[in-house]
Amino acid sequence: MKTFLSFFALVGISTMIVSLPAQDKPARIPAGYSVEKIETPQGVSLGVGGLEFAPDGSLMMCTREGEVWKYSIKKNQWSLFADGLHESLGLWIDPKTSETFVIQRGEITKLVDTDRDGRADLYETFNAGWGVTDNYHEYAFGLVRDSKGNFYGTLNTSLSWPGWARSKKWDIARVWTAGYKDTEG
Repeated sequence: MKTFLSFFALVGISTMIVSLPAQDKPARIPAGYSVEKIETPQGVSLGVGGLEFAPDGSLMMCTREGEVWKYSIKKNQWSLFADGLHESLGLWIDPKTSETFVIQRGEITKLVDTDRDGRADLYETFNAGWGVTDNYHEYAFGLVRDSKGNFYGTLNTSLSWPGWARSKKWDIARVWTAGYKDTEG
């Protein structure tokens, strides 16, 4: 009983120490880095799934809510680039051509602004080889590309090959790694 009470006392003290307010010391920023505060669009919930810089220097962000936002650093302004996606949790932008790809629940999608008005108006299915179910915890995360043009992403729960990182063609010959419980990118 004494050990039991000692354990809870230790947990309580630890909780109080961890809960102490942070000191108002300025953060140490490594040489070559800077910190800027960017306000998010007012009234918009941003469950960020992926961040990537476009060749023009703007910041692109995809969200769990199925949107892709663009932040112009020069104009200090947000604009909605794409919406209607299904839990977009990974983003990749070609550094030379600005081609934009997003991984969402059931596919990798290429987003194209054909009329150059700042909004994607063409959503091309690049790959949809893994299927989709109604499982609430089914996600596809991350999106990176190698020098040969292969994409890599990770799949979760009920999808084909759950917990596996796979490449562009998503076939068994191209499995990159396996055995993850909750891959998250």
